[in-house]
Amino acid sequence: MILNLLKKAGLAIVSLLVVAIILFWSDIKGLYYFLEESEQHASTLANLNEEQKLALECVICHGDKGDGTSSFYPKLAGLSANYIEKQLHEFRSNERVNLPMRSIANIFNDEEIRTLAEYFAKQTPSKTVHQGVSVDDIAKGELLVQKGACASCHGPDLKGQEGFPRIGGQSALYLQNQLKAFKSGTRIDKTGSMAGMVAQFNEQELAEIAAYLTSL
Repeated sequence: MILNLLKKAGLAIVSLLVVAIILFWSDIKGLYYFLEESEQHASTLANLNEEQKLALECVICHGDKGDGTSSFYPKLAGLSANYIEKQLHEFRSNERVNLPMRSIANIFNDEEIRTLAEYFAKQTPSKTVHQGVSVDDIAKGELLVQKGACASCHGPDLKGQEGFPRIGGQSALYLQNQLKAFKSGTRIDKTGSMAGMVAQFNEQELAEIAAYLTSL
């Protein structure tokens, strides 16, 4: 009798397990794939060097190699290490006001900021696709860039030089937003050179400058 009861109990448990598997099969599969992805993610992390691990904090907006994920954000790839380092310190101290970037910059210590800056500086930026930018605006923008003497700080090819960022090849939207920020005073340049440069141009002209720069 006891043996029969045990058999019946065993069959009941097996039946319940089968029912549970059927009812929760999608959840079980989800858990399996989650664990599998977690294992793969852990394996990927183990293969990253220190600078690549630091760059993971930047990947959502700037991409894993600083090439940008949206026209709203700058490409960090190819910018000078000194410039990137300076901007991160200014974000951290709130000297350059940007709440999301201040939060990110506060994650890193000084040594990590330098490591991160050097990592992005040695990456190669891709060519920007300048959609929505007219040939006419590009031509007008070239003349305005010459008038503004942008090359005197940003280099003859506008790809940046020590202490000054690469502006050629950045997205038109990002460039236009930054030029407007300098003009309104929401972004401050201690030397006053950017404020003085943008003051001579109206909003349409700033858009044309951005159009030319993004085409480079």
